[in-house]
Amino acid sequence: MKMQKAWFYEEYGPKEVRKLGNLPIPSPLHNQLLVQFHAADLNPIYSKRSFRPISPSKFPVSV
Repeated sequence: MKMQKAWFYEEYGPKEVRKLGNLPIPSPLHNQLLVQFHAADLNPIYSKRSFRPISPSKFPVSV
């Protein structure tokens, strides 16, 4: 299984619950595309999601 480096969290809480590690690369469904990114920005609102759920999520959640 191919892996990707990602910031993620496995529980809700302060910024210390975020981790940098490897997660499996998801397999796209028949009506989806898989896009490879070389760089991405981090929107400050994404860090707020680790405090409480904005929408129900399954852990781990990538940032």
